[in-house]
Amino acid sequence: MKDQQSRANDTYGKLALQQADSTVISGRPLSTKGCEPLILKDIFSKLEIKKESKILDIGCGCGELTHLLINQSHELDHNLTLIDIPQVIEKLKKEINQDLLVNLNFIEGNFPDDLKQSVDKDYDKILIYSVLHYVNNPEDFIYKATSCLKPGGSLLVADIPNINRKGRFLSSHHGRSFEANYRGTSINEIPSFKNQFDYISKVENTNKMLTDDLIINIFKKLRSKNFEVYILPQQEDLPFSQTREDLLIKKNFE
Repeated sequence: MKDQQSRANDTYGKLALQQADSTVISGRPLSTKGCEPLILKDIFSKLEIKKESKILDIGCGCGELTHLLINQSHELDHNLTLIDIPQVIEKLKKEINQDLLVNLNFIEGNFPDDLKQSVDKDYDKILIYSVLHYVNNPEDFIYKATSCLKPGGSLLVADIPNINRKGRFLSSHHGRSFEANYRGTSINEIPSFKNQFDYISKVENTNKMLTDDLIINIFKKLRSKNFEVYILPQQEDLPFSQTREDLLIKKNFE
């Protein structure tokens, strides 16, 4: 059986080779199309991105959000580095206007241990958006990403599908009603769960590594290593704001 990362590589490698919709190619349903500008605005707000920043996007994908990030970074004179598997990077290179290639860098492979070149250790801002559920070791992934920050830099691990949070939401009447409306069906068609733990015990086809315990452990460990860490909600107008959350990690000056 393939691991999380290998399955993700297969899925997104195939999507990159197809003429898929720019939202679908990022792993989001077509019903969320048009949300990308809102996502980018939320990212820039949380990371407090300014002009002439050095930015790293790990697991960038090749959908609409990435193209918006590239355009915005060009306007703000960012030095932007994108990391993803070869098929994704190749698609981006074919689609990007040559004028946007200034200060734009590409690294092929899987972060952190299977890359075709090394990653700098002095980024002002690092983005990991909707990626954590596709990696084999989320904790190690985040710790190694923080090593690429310069003092005073910030890392946003965003759109984390914490299974406890989703369980809390879907075990409530409000959550079930919301889910029914989202699916366009009756609330009677939505499973009922006693609580978050009942949900976790019964749900299938989801990454059960991403839990409250994982988030709290990362929070405590990084704070013990002189980082500031914040658990942030997503804006209500983002696609999965009811069931996902973000981690903002700031590296203190020594």
